[in-house]
Amino acid sequence: MSDLNLDVYIAPMRRMKGAPRQGPGDEPTSSPMSATLIHGEEQAILIDTLLTFGQVDALADWIDGFGKRLIGMYITHGHSDHWTGLTRLRERLGPVPAWARPKVRAVFEATDPGLSGYWHTVFPGEIPQKRQPPDRLDTTPIELEGSEIRVIDIGQGDTVDSTIVHVPSTVVSGHHRVSAPNDPKSIGESQQYLRDFSRVVETEDTVENIVVAMLEQHPDRDNTRVVWHCARSGQEARPGVNSR
Repeated sequence: MSDLNLDVYIAPMRRMKGAPRQGPGDEPTSSPMSATLIHGEEQAILIDTLLTFGQVDALADWIDGFGKRLIGMYITHGHSDHWTGLTRLRERLGPVPAWARPKVRAVFEATDPGLSGYWHTVFPGEIPQKRQPPDRLDTTPIELEGSEIRVIDIGQGDTVDSTIVHVPSTVVSGHHRVSAPNDPKSIGESQQYLRDFSRVVETEDTVENIVVAMLEQHPDRDNTRVVWHCARSGQEARPGVNSR
């Protein structure tokens, strides 16, 4: 059994095609994304695979720099920006096995046609026309050089039927700010953000006011288009309230 190490690659925010903005900060922007390499003396496993050709090529170069043999890739949930990179990574690194838990894999199959159209629209020419989904991981944990990597089914997360990979004393966010620490306190910070959003949606009467209130309380928020999107969704859930 060898000691395992963890390193995180982060693809920064970038512009994408999308609907015109409706207010300050509502520009079409993709959030930062993380991929995590868990590695021992000679072998490694990658958690999530990023999205565009450019992001994945940079990720493959980064993995090569460790000098470890990649023996598998694990996908945490069904959102395409976490697994589309499988196709390009296999072109770069060979036919590496890839896995997802059964319920996660089922979400890929159920939602892939619609999501394909969306991602090809916002990143035209930057993702594969045909994408390779991972195989089913029916048992856990995953073994790496005699050590066990524990996979946990958590149900609702970033989407339905999500999973996490348990690494003691470390928290790596799926959409991770460049240079931010991998600190467990991010869990509490995320919980507080959600509590603040729930309160603001109930007290503010327009989408714009929700965005302003949230950015006043969380001024260092990455990708404010997500705040606008969530504000619109929050207003739509309140019948009779002005959605503008």
